[in-house]
Amino acid sequence: MMPSDRSDHAPQNRSMTETSLKILFHTWSLGGGGAERVFAVLASGLAARGHDVIISTESEDDHNEQYVSRAVRRCPPTGGSLRTLKQLTGLIARERPDISISAISACNLRHAIAATMAGRRHRAIMSYHGHSVAEAELSNKIGYWATPITTRLVARTVAVSDGLRRHIVETWHGSPSKTVRIYNPALVGHQESAALSEADLLARPPIVVSVGSLLPRKNFSGLIRAFAQVTTPGARLVIVGEGPMRGELEAEARRLGLAERVSLPGYMTQPWEAYAGARAFAFASREESFGLVIVEAMAQGLPVVVTPSDGPEEILENGRFGTLVAHDDATAMATAIDRALLEPGDPAPRLQRAAAFDVTTGLDAYEALFREVAAEAERRGR
Repeated sequence: MMPSDRSDHAPQNRSMTETSLKILFHTWSLGGGGAERVFAVLASGLAARGHDVIISTESEDDHNEQYVSRAVRRCPPTGGSLRTLKQLTGLIARERPDISISAISACNLRHAIAATMAGRRHRAIMSYHGHSVAEAELSNKIGYWATPITTRLVARTVAVSDGLRRHIVETWHGSPSKTVRIYNPALVGHQESAALSEADLLARPPIVVSVGSLLPRKNFSGLIRAFAQVTTPGARLVIVGEGPMRGELEAEARRLGLAERVSLPGYMTQPWEAYAGARAFAFASREESFGLVIVEAMAQGLPVVVTPSDGPEEILENGRFGTLVAHDDATAMATAIDRALLEPGDPAPRLQRAAAFDVTTGLDAYEALFREVAAEAERRGR
């Protein structure tokens, strides 16, 4: 990738609010996680707005590749940690982006070091998409342990919910003044398949859909155990996602006599068909800093039954737009699912709430932050 001079396409006498920005996104991969999808969507949306956008990844996983537009420049995966640090430092020094932004705590640590070594830390932004318990790998733990330093080195740190911001600032002693909350932009389009009335939902078969990686913290085993108590005739559970717990979850369904009522169709890059075929959405995750799939389900008009944590509580406004059920209360979860299937309610409030997290709103928030940080750096002469 050759160096580029911003003066070639952005006259120096134009204000920062008028110029396009060169923006570098760096993350682990474009794999199947929510953070990776968010970065792909943000990068493509900002490129469509006329910005010069680059994505750098450390791994070749590309499940979310379809969300990356051709207008976004891609860098080859960098591989191991030390190699990543060297190449990322060189990339930032060579490209001199107006803004560089990273996601996931291990990548955040490497990005903070690389931007500092390249003399661009005042233009660097980190983003956190999960609590420390959700990022159990040693490298991610180290990234969290470094939070008191890295959040003060870089220009800003983004948390995807107010609860996650508190976690970063209060638990990990991140910089209060430099840590901000921006909700994840969710793909809430595809309105042609959304249920617009309770009658639309009742006309569907009594299918409950859930979406997420098949990992212990998503607690799909608890959801399956709760579903064993669901009494709605013909009710079925569809869990969309892939991960290391597939075999265990399939075995649990067989043990409970649910093999014919529980299906795991695998990962879907666009799960709209699954939402469109369902009457309700359920989610028993033990921790969600945001919860993109909850917004996606609401955007399809589905009633949602979820366990409480920062993101879901904020999305649902503590139960105003959906049902919150205590963790590990299988009976309460089953009762709430039965109620959602039998009385799914008016989708309109859910559709309206989901629209508050649409891509345009997210792009506006990130673009405003990027311009603010770039302007600050310009005033510093950096």
